[in-house]
Order: sequence, then C-alpha cells, then structure tokens
Amino acid sequence: VVNNTFRNVNRPAGAPTTDRSRLYGLHLVDFTDGVVEHNVFSNIDTETAIIGYGVSGSRIRQNTMSQVFQAMHFFDLSSTEVSQNRISGVRRMGIEIQGLNLTGAVIRDNVLSDWRYQADQRELIGLSVVSGKGVLIQGNVLRCGAGCDGSERGWGMELGGADGQQIRRNVVQGFSVGIGVAILDSITVEGNAIYDAHAGIFKFNNGPVASSLRIVGNQIENARDCGICGEWTLAHAPEVTSNTVVREAGSHLPMEWGWARA
Repeated sequence: VVNNTFRNVNRPAGAPTTDRSRLYGLHLVDFTDGVVEHNVFSNIDTETAIIGYGVSGSRIRQNTMSQVFQAMHFFDLSSTEVSQNRISGVRRMGIEIQGLNLTGAVIRDNVLSDWRYQADQRELIGLSVVSGKGVLIQGNVLRCGAGCDGSERGWGMELGGADGQQIRRNVVQGFSVGIGVAILDSITVEGNAIYDAHAGIFKFNNGPVASSLRIVGNQIENARDCGICGEWTLAHAPEVTSNTVVREAGSHLPMEWGWARA
C-alpha cells in the first residue's frame, strides 16, 4: 500500500452511528509481510486512519497523517516496524497497540504533534502499548501542543501488560503525564527527555512489576508535581538511577515525591 491519498473518510450523512464499515482510512486484516508507506491521510475525523488486525512481519513507515480522530490502532501486531511516520492534529490517541499476539514490535522515530482542543482528555494519549513481549519504543517525538491546555491533559506514553519493553531516547513534551508505567515485567525506561509535564515518569494502576523495572538516565525538566512518582507498592526491586530532574524558578514541585514515599 504505497503512495496513496486517503482524504475525507467520515460517516456519510444519514448513516446510523452503528455503521462503522466506512469510517477507516485503511483497514488491514491478516496483513503479513506487507508494506504501508508514503501514504497521506487527512480529514478522517470519525474514526482511525489505519486500523489493523493480525499484522505481522510488515513495515508501516513514512506515512503522513493530519486532522484525524486517531492515527493508528493495531490488534495483534507482531514482528512489525512502525517508523518515521509524521502525525499531527489528532483528537484521541496517536498510536494504540493492544491484543494477545504482540511480539517483537518496533515503534521508532515517529513524530506526533499538535493535538486538538476537541480531544477528550481521558483518552488523549500519544502512544499506548498495553501488551506484548520484546517491544522496542525508541527515538519518537511526542509534543502535545495547544491541545494539552497547559499540561492539564493527556498522557505521552501509556505502557502496560508487556514483557521486556525497551523505552529509549524518546522526547515527550506538554502532556500531563510524560511516561506512565503500569503492569509490566522487565521494562527499561532509559535516556528519555520529558518536558513540561505534571508528572514526568509515573507508576500507575498499582499493578505488579514482577522484576527489573529500570528507570535510568532520563532527563525530566519542569515537572510541575513530580519528576518520578506514583504507586510503587507492587514493584519488585525497581532501579531508579542516574536521572536528572530540574525545573525553572517558580515552577511548582512538592518536596515529597511519590516514589520516595513507597
């Protein structure tokens, strides 16, 4: 699927709200060893630009998306690279990945920016990966922009339900939570830069992290509430080391951090 334009894909006038068959820009089912690249998606404001079920061994890269409800949503994504896509003007999530078969996925070097004010703050998330094994998330840039309304809304990354995730060298700016970590095993959050959040890196949901939660060498600037915090009672022997947390004079940061209380 190369060099196509998908534009103005929305619910037809008079169609019932239960009819979802004509709402996606590109619908992939059992897509194996495929390529989706150099496509343009715009004004897809009722649903998702690319939705995929059973995508494996494929490359989804260098696509451009603007003014979409949600950019990408994958179920059962394995051994697939999602890379170098340029996404702006999203109302909900940028890239959402879930399902039972999520192994060896790579999400790297994507740029997501400028969420819209119409976004629902409960679902405004840059990147959500809530299952899988051996997932690499690296080199992505997520800047919420005006849609986050002064860091009161949204999550940069929502991570959970996965084994062996590597979260490295990403840039996250302007979301209420920079990187949120839930139920995971053997996860490394390393070398990321997080700016202008309420909470830079947040352990949420109080789900178990059975082993090897490493938060290492991250740069967190102007976190208004806390640099590294959250619910840590079910995290087994986390490593929090070599991180830098700084703020400008006048920015609010309570003296007692959540992770230090656990």
